[in-house]
Amino acid sequence: MKREFKRNIGDDVWVIYNNKPLLCQISAINYCEFISTISFELEKIERYTLKFDDKYVDQFELKDIYDTKEDLIKSL
Repeated sequence: MKREFKRNIGDDVWVIYNNKPLLCQISAINYCEFISTISFELEKIERYTLKFDDKYVDQFELKDIYDTKEDLIKSL
């Protein structure tokens, strides 16, 4: 089964990292579906692994990733 994502590996995106805006590149996308043991509902997790200067920064959710620095600043 092929899954479509809003962002793709290799895309340049903006995030807040160490309280500063940072331009990163998506290096991996992790997606998982599971049944919650608390609510017994289907949960979907989508996390993006980002790198900066060929070093892994961290994993972020889609809601924390922005296309432009201006969009990132507007969200604050």
